Amino acid sequence: MNGNIYFKEAKKVTFIGVFINIFLFVFKILFGYIGRSSALIADGIHSFSDLSSDIVVILGLKLSSKPSDEKHKYGHGKYETFANLVLGTFLFFAAIEIFYYSFEEIIRIFKGGEVLTPAWFTVIIAALSILFKTYIFIFTKKAGKKFGSELLISNAYHHLTDSISSLVVLLGIVGSKTLPGFWRFLDPLAALILSIIIFILSFNILKSSFDELLERSIGKEEEEKVLKIINSVKGVYDPHNLRTRRIGNYIAVDVHIRVNKELNITEAHNLASQVEKKLKECFSERLIINIHIEPLK
Repeated sequence: MNGNIYFKEAKKVTFIGVFINIFLFVFKILFGYIGRSSALIADGIHSFSDLSSDIVVILGLKLSSKPSDEKHKYGHGKYETFANLVLGTFLFFAAIEIFYYSFEEIIRIFKGGEVLTPAWFTVIIAALSILFKTYIFIFTKKAGKKFGSELLISNAYHHLTDSISSLVVLLGIVGSKTLPGFWRFLDPLAALILSIIIFILSFNILKSSFDELLERSIGKEEEEKVLKIINSVKGVYDPHNLRTRRIGNYIAVDVHIRVNKELNITEAHNLASQVEKKLKECFSERLIINIHIEPLK
């Protein structure tokens, strides 16, 4: 798919997330403060990290969509990987901030501090957040799968954690409102659980980004699919020395194949072109292929 089309479609998806996150950030912080819910305020901080990451995603998509040039023969896909790395870092520090905030609140309650019971209207805000973020998760993940964009998929799961966190917040608020006495500390406890969820997500995103920057292969299952496709081309034998890696939303494939040594250059080239065509039919146009031809002994 054309890089400009990819950027326009991906940007449209991300901007929907931006508007939803602005709305949720303002309402969670405002009503969390008015309604005395530390969990909802913490969830608002998470929504702000979502908003910040959306901006990073848009910049990453813009830079990675630039065509290849004299200095970047493989294109600018690594900008998307770097943006994914920044996104994971945002989440990591958001998790630390929420953990610290909620842990302090729990310690304060254990020491006999006043337990602030959240207002009932905070339940409505948390429920709305679940609905909005579940929608944008499905919408963004679908686009990420369509374009093969790890950055969009990571951002989709970032939205999902906001949905899950709002569910945790909802349970915490309801628990603190309905259970007696000491159980009212469930609200800050919900915020603490939320921070752990966000930390796990940030770890997975950072690991994926580092794997890509360190040129990790696309995985055994995908590589077996590549070899199966190559072997399906009549006249092509023994695909070997297969090397794969991700470059943003592109996949790079380097492979050696053997063909009948009696073939002329044009015939051998046509076989290599058939291999390339079949691979792109399976993996779409987001494929960078280098095929080395060897004579069949």
